[in-house]
Amino acid sequence: MSTPPRAPDIAVLADGSFVVAWAVWEQDVVFRLMSSLTQGGPEIHVATQGGTPARAERLSVAGLKGGGFVLAWVATTLPRGNFGQNEVVTRQFSAAGAPVGDQSTVRPITLPNTRCNTPEPLPCPAEIQHAPDVAALADGGYVIALDSESQHNEAFASAFVRRYSADGLPLGPATAVSAQRGENPAIAGGPHGDFLIVWSEWGFLYAKRYAPDAAPP
Repeated sequence: MSTPPRAPDIAVLADGSFVVAWAVWEQDVVFRLMSSLTQGGPEIHVATQGGTPARAERLSVAGLKGGGFVLAWVATTLPRGNFGQNEVVTRQFSAAGAPVGDQSTVRPITLPNTRCNTPEPLPCPAEIQHAPDVAALADGGYVIALDSESQHNEAFASAFVRRYSADGLPLGPATAVSAQRGENPAIAGGPHGDFLIVWSEWGFLYAKRYAPDAAPP
């Protein structure tokens, strides 16, 4: 096993097998397809964004109705330690572990970098994204939740969701689900293509249900 492993997650696939995924600190994301707890295929490393090493952490994996699975994880795309630009990225795979489409950013960061003053002035990203969670949907697609904190406006942080089709194409942009400081979202797909999301906000828990078209009721 690649070491040191971090943030493992597991998902059952449509044929009853399962996939185990984990992050390798300051390297990449790894998964292994398993037919049982003792039998499985080789470790498969997921190429990081731009083809260069990135700090990978906090990943989530979900099995899809069509037999494949989808991964989402936090990747630091700027080599500045804790001041790197944390973005949530995703990639879909077939049941055999082959990539389906390209790796993509769930909520692209478009604002310019700013500066941090702790412990000294250093470049800081416009946003810091955390806590991805993936849920499969009844139509074969999936939805990804994350939270994002703005470095331009310290009061702004929100939980977001973005829905994808069965072939991995985004169905609209990432949209905010919380009006204030939404953090650590968790998401689950419903039986009719709907989905539910729960998040924490200023010491309270909130939940919201979305219809199959990703519009809140």
